[in-house]
Amino acid sequence: MKSRNSAQKSNPFGSLLLGAGLLLLLSWAGPAQASVKVLALGDSLTEGYGVEKEEAWPFLLEQALLEQGYDVEIVNAGISGSTSASALGRLRWYARAQADVLILALGANDGLRGLSVDKM
Repeated sequence: MKSRNSAQKSNPFGSLLLGAGLLLLLSWAGPAQASVKVLALGDSLTEGYGVEKEEAWPFLLEQALLEQGYDVEIVNAGISGSTSASALGRLRWYARAQADVLILALGANDGLRGLSVDKM
C-alpha cells in the first residue's frame, strides 16, 4: 500500500483532478460555510479500481479539503466498467444523497469501446 504522498506524486492525473476539485469547491464555499456534499459519479478511475479505498481520488480530494478546514463529504459513486449510457439512471439513484456539487467523470470506457460522441 502506498502512502498518501507517494500516491499523489506517482499519479499526475489524480493530482490534476484533485486540483480541479479544490478550485471548484474553493470558489463555491469558504471554510466557514455550511457543509458541502459532493457526488463523484464516474467509472473505475473514480471508484479506485485496483487500489485501496484511501488511494482513490475522491477520498484524496475529501481529505485534502478537510485538512484545509472545509466541511465536505465526497460520495464515491464510481463503478468499474461504467459508461455514459448509465449516467442518468445512476444519477437518479444517487439523488437521495442530495449532493450540492456533482463531479461527472465518465467517458473512458466509451472511448475504449469506440463510441462516437453522438452515441454518448
